[in-house]
Amino acid sequence: MQRNGTMLGLSGTYKNETIDIPSDEEIYIGRDAASAHIIMDKETETISRRHCGIQYNAEDQTYSVTDYSKNGTFREDGSRLPYSVQVTLPRGTVIILGTRQAASFALM
Repeated sequence: MQRNGTMLGLSGTYKNETIDIPSDEEIYIGRDAASAHIIMDKETETISRRHCGIQYNAEDQTYSVTDYSKNGTFREDGSRLPYSVQVTLPRGTVIILGTRQAASFALM
């Protein structure tokens, strides 16, 4: 069983970087260091100060993603995650913050 989750940056500030996600702890991605753990480039206008939260569940090896943004968090197929609702996603899912150019991550 994988104890911690991992995200791989596919585009944006963290492209080609691996980020560990501790099990059962929500981490936040955004532009504001005061409200996010993973800080995106302040010039990326489509990413909110606190854009989304991600939590890894080691028991079933899934991710819970909550969108807190104005511009949206999307699946790779373009479908938008509902605002402020925790959505469970399987390993291997790609999420896009705002636009694909702004930031995308693979949930490993």
